[in-house]
Amino acid sequence: MGTGHVQASLALAKFAAERYPELKVSHLNVAELMTPGLRLFFTDFYHFMLRHLSLIWLYMYHSSNVPPAHTPLFRKIMMKWRRTFEKRLMKRIAEYNPDYIICTHFLPAEVVGKAKKEGKVKYFTSSVITDFSVHWVYIQPKLDLFFVSNLDMSLIMHLRGIDREKIYTTGCPILPGFSKSYSEEDKKSLRDELGLPRDANLVMVMMGGENIGRVAAITRTLLDNFPSISVLAMTGKDKKLYQQIEQMKPKYPGRVFPVSFTTRVNDYMAISYLVVSKPGGITISECLAMRKPVIVMDPIPGHEQKNATYLATHGLAAFSETLTDLTLMDAEAGATWMQIVSNNHHTYKQHDAAGKILKVVIEWEGCAGNQN
Repeated sequence: MGTGHVQASLALAKFAAERYPELKVSHLNVAELMTPGLRLFFTDFYHFMLRHLSLIWLYMYHSSNVPPAHTPLFRKIMMKWRRTFEKRLMKRIAEYNPDYIICTHFLPAEVVGKAKKEGKVKYFTSSVITDFSVHWVYIQPKLDLFFVSNLDMSLIMHLRGIDREKIYTTGCPILPGFSKSYSEEDKKSLRDELGLPRDANLVMVMMGGENIGRVAAITRTLLDNFPSISVLAMTGKDKKLYQQIEQMKPKYPGRVFPVSFTTRVNDYMAISYLVVSKPGGITISECLAMRKPVIVMDPIPGHEQKNATYLATHGLAAFSETLTDLTLMDAEAGATWMQIVSNNHHTYKQHDAAGKILKVVIEWEGCAGNQN
């Protein structure tokens, strides 16, 4: 239900396997338990809205960003519609009978929070917010712990009724590969292995797992306006986009490299000096961990727009609202602003989030896991 949410959950599972091998970990994408209609709404229709009906999504985002007492009608209808899903999810949880539940998406957190409020369950449950801003849907007072990306979010959650001792500022959990250190020799070897020129100034262009953004247009703009750079265009599973980038090769020989779906994003990021990306919480957290300067573009209205604003105002990324803005930026390797942003990444210090989250959850006083 969104690549970033799944990646955050997988990151926690991988870190648990490495650091706490005695734990039995189960990773569940709750979309598997949805009725076909609900799954269609939460996945396909959601992506369709983002691409073609963004104003409707923006309305839904803002109108639902209110306390529970002011829940809009469409959200009340949605909550009734998903009752079958809720029963399936709670049944699956009961079968597993966990000591800990960690949610990386608002929907399971909301379902378990509701069950705890009604006194139906007592599972120790925490919620990980994978953005740089807070929406009211995450405010579930009966949950035990909340993990957020920054202190601003911690304060907002407290002002909305969550006890301060329940809130931890850890950053977003990312896969272990993004925490690796790469020497210059490692980077040269990677370029050879991936079939990329050793001397190219590589810029990575990526728009999230669903490719909701102008990868082709951004790639073309960079190549036209910055003759010293080459572009790694991450096309994911979008075959049409891959072909679009391939067709650019004759015009920009040796300067454009389409990359289809890969599990080695960290390696491609390591050999790039700049990332141009949609401001998804997990993608940006990966860049922060690797200290890669970022230009954020094409944010999804609502949560990613807020992410972009936070990143730009805290000196963690540059925000280009248009392709024209992009042409006016200094995107050449070694630009002064890139060094400033990279240094800010170092002082941000919200790294090893998965490890921090697991440690807090397992050691939390009164947690069910401490009784076994």
